[in-house]
Amino acid sequence: MIFMDVKNRISNKEEIEAMDIVKSAMKNNFDEAVATASIYNAIYMKVVNSKIDSVVYKNDNSGSLFISHDKRVFGSDIPDLNKDNINTNINKIKFLISSLKPKKDYNGIAQGPFKYKPSRHFDQKLKNIDIKDLSDVAYALINTALENKGEKVSGMIVLKCSNYSLATSKDVNVSDKSNSLRISLRVFNKYTSYQEVTASTMLNKINAEKFSKHITDVISSVKTHGRIESSKYDIIYMPAPAANLLESVNYSACVGNIESGNSFFTLKSLGSSVANPDLTIYDDGNVDSAIESSSFDDEGYPTGRNPIIEKGIFKTKLHNYSTAVKYRTKSTGNGGLVNPIPKTLVLEHNKVLKNVDELIKQVRRGILITNVWYTRFSNYLKGDFSTVPRDIAIYIENGEKKFIIKQRDIAEIVGIRIHDNMLRMLNNIEYVADDTIQATSWDAGSYSFVPSILVRGVTVSVI
Repeated sequence: MIFMDVKNRISNKEEIEAMDIVKSAMKNNFDEAVATASIYNAIYMKVVNSKIDSVVYKNDNSGSLFISHDKRVFGSDIPDLNKDNINTNINKIKFLISSLKPKKDYNGIAQGPFKYKPSRHFDQKLKNIDIKDLSDVAYALINTALENKGEKVSGMIVLKCSNYSLATSKDVNVSDKSNSLRISLRVFNKYTSYQEVTASTMLNKINAEKFSKHITDVISSVKTHGRIESSKYDIIYMPAPAANLLESVNYSACVGNIESGNSFFTLKSLGSSVANPDLTIYDDGNVDSAIESSSFDDEGYPTGRNPIIEKGIFKTKLHNYSTAVKYRTKSTGNGGLVNPIPKTLVLEHNKVLKNVDELIKQVRRGILITNVWYTRFSNYLKGDFSTVPRDIAIYIENGEKKFIIKQRDIAEIVGIRIHDNMLRMLNNIEYVADDTIQATSWDAGSYSFVPSILVRGVTVSVI
């Protein structure tokens, strides 16, 4: 049992809690201090050419310290957590903080203590998993793919476990623990490839065989290739690319981004229409089984569910304590010690179809997108962005899959680029499928609970 006691994985280390760091820092007459301390373990099992290639163990004992003094703020990581490094870190801050300019709109951290909802993301079964269990998962992925017309399998299985404490000089002293399993799997055949991620903090929410078969079903569903012309198409985004694009909604709702103009909500007031009336998007800090869930934010303020968009209406800007004071409102539990940060995006829609096949039936001329790459905003203020499809992309005509859009190379990008505006996109999500998962793009670390979505009238250019 590799994670029976996470602390046993860190040998010859002092056991230091976050409050120990805060007490040491506050002896230096700082105004405020926020500290974290964590013990983290992970196992990385790599699959290459349909075989387990390597297993790597990672153990880490680290922390962080945030200080404010006369409206000057400074944050620093403590990579190897011990008393000497804590003292060195504090002395460095004492030397540097006086040279900083005051952050005039900084209003401090939240005053505790607080009551918290119980954390809902620790699974004892996942904690007790052993290396043989992980190997069984890997072989289930590989064998299922090869038995269902996959020709080659690659991927990574990551098991993580951590103990985490946070303390502040404002009467907060709280701890949490978490574990998670993430599987990234890419399956190839002679026509194309498809990579997807399944992840959860609950072992019973991951089914390796079902996940692998889903991937092979998609790449074997069409065998012919073709090319398309630059034009407007209806786009079906599977959950992974939908998550990649929609995570910008919650980032844009953060007050710091709104103030700096790095948000397509900057020119929108609360109460204005910004999306299809059937669409609701939440920022949720403590959603069940979410990998990024916690009952408290970076300053120890309780997290919760905040409607960013509710039935198409812009409802909430995300705040930490300091920005909430500035705008005479309440923190949304999104600290961020200097600026608010988003938590987990959750999407709901009133028009839900049974599955992706039902979405396809709604499309006269469109494209099914399974992955995107290089998503970039050319204008954050307006919401203009572009992205490049990766892996299999399927052209749809009159409600049927017609052909795989020709890739430059089986391991490369599809030869098209998608151009859109986020506010336009939000207004044109007409249907979603009943396939919501904890989704993330193949190369990203943030997670969202989103389904496959159908977006009308998207500009696509051939590259």
